[in-house]
Amino acid sequence: EDMPTGRCPFCKRDTIYQTLNPVARILTFPQRQGLKNGTVSLARCGHPSCQAVVYREFVENHEDIQIDIYPAVELTPDEELPPAISRSFKEALGTYANGLWNACNQACGRALQDAMSLLKPDEVDQKTWSRTDLKQQIARLVHDSRLPPSIGGWAEEGRIGRNLASHGGDRSDFWADEQDATEMLEFIKWIFKYVFVLPKQLEVRRKRLAEAETAAKKSASQSGIGNNGS
Repeated sequence: EDMPTGRCPFCKRDTIYQTLNPVARILTFPQRQGLKNGTVSLARCGHPSCQAVVYREFVENHEDIQIDIYPAVELTPDEELPPAISRSFKEALGTYANGLWNACNQACGRALQDAMSLLKPDEVDQKTWSRTDLKQQIARLVHDSRLPPSIGGWAEEGRIGRNLASHGGDRSDFWADEQDATEMLEFIKWIFKYVFVLPKQLEVRRKRLAEAETAAKKSASQSGIGNNGS
């Protein structure tokens, strides 16, 4: 039996998918529009360094069709995002949920521009930074080690590179489709997680551990006093 092939939405490479669940235990999505027979299987990317999981539609002739990524695109902004970015990102998520792909792509660009404004290097003046296109801004942040090289490489890839370019100058000829919107949404989500969400989560975790350690020392001290007094 031929294994399904496709482009992994996570590692962005062509892959041979490995089906995780047999037909006997296949998942059903009876209300999802666009399915040929209402059944879906889980499949894993064949690259050892990735192994991400996607939903794939099971078709009788084994020409499986990728219909969604797993986990699905999140539709609620992370609470750790700064308010200005959260507003524009929420709009991007809302337009995506309603199938407004071009509007979503534009809202993603606005959210990314808002983020870039906050991430401006100290030695660059605001006017110069605002005139720098998104791809160059991302490249600068990668150079300064404020973003990982993988994000810089992702920004240069076909659809993402085209999407980023569409948010500068006159690009009235560009019209985003569902894949454009999905990839752009995933792209900015990972930037936001790396720059805003994870640092905040680590800060909260460190604070919680420090408070627990202080409470433990206080409890041990009080226990020692009690034992000495008995």
